[in-house]
Formats: sequence, C-alpha cells, structure tokens
Amino acid sequence: MRKKEKVKKLKGYLNEIISMKETLRKRIPKEESKYNLLFQQVGSDKKAEYGKDKATLIARFIQQIKDKVQNEGVSFIQQYYLNKGLKLFKEEGNKAVMKKLDQLIQRECWEPVHVEDMTDLEKRRAQDAMMLLAEKNTGEIKGRCVYKGDGTREWLSR
Repeated sequence: MRKKEKVKKLKGYLNEIISMKETLRKRIPKEESKYNLLFQQVGSDKKAEYGKDKATLIARFIQQIKDKVQNEGVSFIQQYYLNKGLKLFKEEGNKAVMKKLDQLIQRECWEPVHVEDMTDLEKRRAQDAMMLLAEKNTGEIKGRCVYKGDGTREWLSR
C-alpha cells in the first residue's frame, strides 16, 4: 500500500471515530458531559463481581454524584508556591501575601518570632508553613497559608 493510500485510510478511520464520539456526546446532557463522566470507561480486566450490599452502596454513590452534578458546580483553581506566584502575579501577589499574613496575625492564629530569640527546643518543634497564591474566578489574587503536614513531629498530637 502506498503512503497516500495509508494516510487516506487513516483519515477515514479517524473521521469515523470522531463522528461516533460526536453522536454519543449529543445523547448525553451537557451538564454531565462537562464533568468528563462520559468517557470514564472501565476495561474488562477491571470488572468485578459484587453482592447486593455493595450494589446498594454503589447505587447510592452514583445517585449522590448525579444529584451533585445537576445541582451544584465545582470550581478548581490553580495554586502556585510563593516564588512562582510572585513571579507570575508580581505586585498583586505581594499584596495578597501581606494581606493573608496580616489576617493571621490579627486573628491571633500565631505571632511572628525572630529565629534568634527561639530556644533550641522551640526551633526543633517549629512547624513549616507554605504560602500559596491563586487567582480567583473574579480575577482577584488570593493568598493561602497552609501547614506543611509532612513534617509533623511525634510530640504534636493529631
């Protein structure tokens, strides 16, 4: 088979697949399709047998997902670590960081302490925090200060 014939055959095959997917998409309501629920297919190797109890539980989960998709929306925001966020958002990012730190200090969540003033025990027990920056749907830059949980010490109760 020549190269042109192979390309033509491949284009025809791809056009068939595209038209089939478009037909399937038209059958599904738009609210569900925007959550990518249509193409989450499970291969035959992942199928399993289950009893009445598990079937009831699965049906409840499916119903809850269906109810939430139709009634409530979900929003995802890209968050950036401090350095990357400051490079991206510049002065607005700096204002968001200062606003967040000011909120934490005024609400007495914690108070700033110089490292030189801390004892060795306090330095060992100090917990790391991460500052994250994100752009909200409104265009406003938001700062978030979160506890870095992977460094939890044994002395700290959970």
